[in-house]
Amino acid sequence: MPRLRRLTVLTLALLAPVSGCDQWGNEYELRLELPRLPVAWGTASEVAAYELRWVVYGRAQHLRVEPEETNPAEGVVVSVRIPKRPNVAVLAYPVTCDGILLKPAGAIVPLQLRTGNRVRLRFERGPPAYLLYRLDRDGRGGAAVNAARLVEEFEERLGELRWWADWVAVLDAFERGVFRVTMLRAVAQHQVQLALPPGTYRSADLLAPPRYLPAAGPREQLLPEGVHRWFSDDGERFVTIQVGPGGTVSTVSVVRSRARLSRL
Repeated sequence: MPRLRRLTVLTLALLAPVSGCDQWGNEYELRLELPRLPVAWGTASEVAAYELRWVVYGRAQHLRVEPEETNPAEGVVVSVRIPKRPNVAVLAYPVTCDGILLKPAGAIVPLQLRTGNRVRLRFERGPPAYLLYRLDRDGRGGAAVNAARLVEEFEERLGELRWWADWVAVLDAFERGVFRVTMLRAVAQHQVQLALPPGTYRSADLLAPPRYLPAAGPREQLLPEGVHRWFSDDGERFVTIQVGPGGTVSTVSVVRSRARLSRL
């Protein structure tokens, strides 16, 4: 398949068999297995809830799954209703105790559907699912995308920088009908100086490895352009880092209240 070929329209989509009245409607019940937190995030204490998002015939849907349901060791399953059509993207945003949305896990249905109308949400699948969700939410035709190839191209072209695609350029290209997979490229990265309290910091991208900052002076870090949110491993602070064009950087470090820490 030529590298410059556009993502093509799907000719047919084979939806999983459904039973009962679901056979006759335009929606069916999907069972979502919530994602387990990566090892670097340890226990579920940082995550207060999951926020599920998907689109049903142009209408964005939201469902918040509360704390008692989010134990990452239990394989929690939540049922939602989705449309019978190709490339339905489902996202699961972990929500911190501060109400901050971390990078979501995702799934694309029916591409990643398992038996029993069940799908497992994975953090690795988040970026391509996010792109299809945005296309659907904004009325740009996510159903027409070759989702299997999209998943492969995200992994091959971006790898660990999967969340640092140039989203503005990609969505604009879809809007103008000129998207090619060669447009799946990361934004520029810069060596920036950070002056933060020493310690280990975890990223809002749950698959990113923790970063250790030693005690001596400002530390140089290679970061892509955009907004980064880091969480100290001791739970005492979170940091917002804005990296601009040319490597300009600003940081906002917030110390969490003792009342908040007592809830962890």
